[in-house]
Amino acid sequence: MREPSRTVTLVATVQQPISIRLTASIGEPGLVIQGQDVGPGVAAIWGDSDYEYWLTVSPEHLGRVTSDLADKLDEPDASDGGSPNDEMLLDLLEKAWARGVFETDVDFRQWLDEIGVPSEFASYA
Repeated sequence: MREPSRTVTLVATVQQPISIRLTASIGEPGLVIQGQDVGPGVAAIWGDSDYEYWLTVSPEHLGRVTSDLADKLDEPDASDGGSPNDEMLLDLLEKAWARGVFETDVDFRQWLDEIGVPSEFASYA
């Protein structure tokens, strides 16, 4: 059984009338990027004041995501010939968002599609 990792914050911003929070963690289902948009601006779009969403990448694809993300960020191969671990991937995700490589979960999903890694998306408002 995979132990849940720490949770990293990718986005935490308040731009009235919307507050956006996007986090990433790795656990039994794999990589989970979870978002929550809250505020009157969300209600105007979705009819409810909060919109929550999840993007999941299953565990068997995490090595590929880690390797390709390290390449995209021009980071040295973090695995040093071994297998990438959860902390490496979370660190790379933090760097990617901090550098503006991805700004939203949609950007990340598009990149996953480009590299041929399947993901699942779920949401509710």
